[in-house]
Amino acid sequence: MRKAISTSHNLIKMQEVSTQQKRRHDHAGVKRSMSLVTALACLVLMATSLSYSNILANASPERVLMKSEQELYRQEYYNLDGNDKFKSGLLPTIYYPDLTGTVIAILVSKRQQDIDEAKVALRSLAFLQGDTDPEHPSPVLIFNEGDLPEGTFEDMIRSTERPIAFPRVDFNHFPQGFNPAKENHEFVVEGRNPWGYYQMIRFWVTTIWKHPAIQRFDAVMRLDSDSCFKEVNDYLPNFMYDGLYYHSQYVGVEPEHGANFIQGMYDFAVNWMEKTKQPVQPRNALLWHYTESSWETKKTLPVFRTNFELSKRSFMQRGDVARFHEAITEKDPFPMLRNRWGDAVLRFLLVSVFENNDRIMTVKPTGYFHKVGCSAKEVDEALAGLDGYTAPMKVEKVMEITEEVVQETISEPTEEKIPEPVKATQAEEPSPYSHLIETVV
Repeated sequence: MRKAISTSHNLIKMQEVSTQQKRRHDHAGVKRSMSLVTALACLVLMATSLSYSNILANASPERVLMKSEQELYRQEYYNLDGNDKFKSGLLPTIYYPDLTGTVIAILVSKRQQDIDEAKVALRSLAFLQGDTDPEHPSPVLIFNEGDLPEGTFEDMIRSTERPIAFPRVDFNHFPQGFNPAKENHEFVVEGRNPWGYYQMIRFWVTTIWKHPAIQRFDAVMRLDSDSCFKEVNDYLPNFMYDGLYYHSQYVGVEPEHGANFIQGMYDFAVNWMEKTKQPVQPRNALLWHYTESSWETKKTLPVFRTNFELSKRSFMQRGDVARFHEAITEKDPFPMLRNRWGDAVLRFLLVSVFENNDRIMTVKPTGYFHKVGCSAKEVDEALAGLDGYTAPMKVEKVMEITEEVVQETISEPTEEKIPEPVKATQAEEPSPYSHLIETVV
């Protein structure tokens, strides 16, 4: 009996030990399973992270820019209220959907000549009748250094019926590693600071494409202040055809007196393709062949009249294009700043290397003039024959009418001064869009 009990006790003990071992085994299995799950989760997270990083690196500008809507839309415009041209506000997205449409960009210095010419150019925009919605035409950005004389904003607002804004740029800022105090500047324009002309070229080549004010638009139409229109153009400020990336007028080759300012350009483009393989060979065989033969036979290069140009924003912000521009203006040895390379030749090189012929338009825009023919008298005479155009009223006339109305209603007339619009406080640097130049094609 005792033996049977002892045997039963031993069996129970062995069963308990077996159960404990099983539990330990199961627990170890659970731990191994959990470790495996954790490892898999980490791998998934790492893969997701890498995938997300790749998405950002390869994202189109539109995808990235949606993350900063406040920065996109905070630019204030005038000419939004038909009853009060000087009332400022944001562009209504119902009429100006994000990432669509064209914006007209003009860069204006504090020189009175530039300001007067810009007002004429603004008036001439009445000839552009290709707006998708004529009731809500493409707006204008007057880029400036924040130093325009008092009253300039008012005059420019009166000079156009289009929404208009005044974003600032900082021409005292230079690329990291470039010290203007230790560099030579051989090309100086009277009335501008010593590096003003260089910074103007840098702006159109590179920095405008990082400026927050343009990010909500699909295309940018550049118009220099000494340019104008004097005939109706039924497609601008948009592209004439869908699918175009760039439009500027081909006007020949760099003249002999500009030979010093194109040295090294052709070699730079050739070396770029050899080193980066972006692209491996020029995508525009026709324009590149012309570029190559012009350099080899005459030591000159073809040019566009970039005083007018219409550019697809996504093309200019595309990874290969942006890196090409960065190497020219922002990276050592800073060839544009040290050699005063001009944007007219650089643009021709750009489209020759980076884009097919069916994406480029090289004819003169209908009605466009540059310098010759753009005096205030000539433009105003042309506008006088434009149906529906009403010339902007001069400040003196506005005050005269105001005083007459006041005298009719009260015995003691008081002069009502039009308030000076508040200048936009948006600065160019630092820009949250500087990462766009790292976008991979």
